[in-house]
Parts: sequence; C-alpha cells; structure tokens
Amino acid sequence: MRAAGNASRIHRGVPARVGMAQAHATLAFCGLVFGSLGLIVASRARSAGLWRSLRVPNPAFWTVLGGASAVLALLLVLAPLRMLFRLSPLHWDDLAISAGLTAVLVVALLLAAPLARGPRAPATSPGT
Repeated sequence: MRAAGNASRIHRGVPARVGMAQAHATLAFCGLVFGSLGLIVASRARSAGLWRSLRVPNPAFWTVLGGASAVLALLLVLAPLRMLFRLSPLHWDDLAISAGLTAVLVVALLLAAPLARGPRAPATSPGT
C-alpha cells in the first residue's frame, strides 16, 4: 500500500523521498512528544513507584498528559493541522511502535533509578 502511495507521488511529479522524509519527521515528532510524556511519568514514579504515583491526585500532571495527547491526536487526524505543521499521516502500526518504545524507555528508567542512587547503607539495629 505504501509503495502505491509512493508511485502516485512520483507520477504527480513529487519525488518519493519527500514523502518519506515527511513521514520520518512525523514519526520523530510523535517520538519526542511520547518521550517527553514518558520522562514526566518516570520522574514522578522514581520515589514512590509507577502505580502509586499514578494514583496520587495531581491535576497538573493529568492536564499536561491529556492536553499533549489530545493535541497530538488532533495534529495527526485533522488534515488542515497536519498540513500546517507539515506532518504526514501515520499508520497506526508506526504510532504503536513509537508508543511502545516510549514504554520501554519508562521501564528502563524506572529499573535504572536504584542503580543511579547507589547502594543503600545497611540498616542498623537499635541495640548496636
């Protein structure tokens, strides 16, 4: 299906690489948005854990998360906005890969956080 789209672009006089560059830029933009949101989630989860940090009421966090997701969705769905930002339509599998890689990034950051803090001092008993 993508090959047919590239062939039609070539037929209309637009080189295929222009369309591919625009698709790569769109995927990179989505990756940056997902990565930024993932870093916010990882930063909040450092001290209390992921699930506990998501249960703590924080209206600003949910506003930023929902707002960024809604704006990204509008940019990808509405053609006039896509053209304004010079983005191309993404296939859902490309978007899923970008979101999945962000999830892997968040998990890796959460697993690496204890290593960055260093070893904990041994607990001492009250009698020693």
